[in-house]
Amino acid sequence: MTAHLLGEASFAGVAPALDACLAALPSERTCECATALKYAIITRPDAIPAAVRQELAPIVGKYMHS
Repeated sequence: MTAHLLGEASFAGVAPALDACLAALPSERTCECATALKYAIITRPDAIPAAVRQELAPIVGKYMHS
């Protein structure tokens, strides 16, 4: 939506900058924040609708076991 409002040209330099930032991150995270969501989801797995599971998969998929 933001790209639509400001125009695609405004974001032309974002991809290379993002690539550089991501490359600078350590490959392994050992801090506690790396697994902060592990115990945050207290809803029973069978109570989470499939559509919600799919939508949240990129963020918490590894913690949402059935």
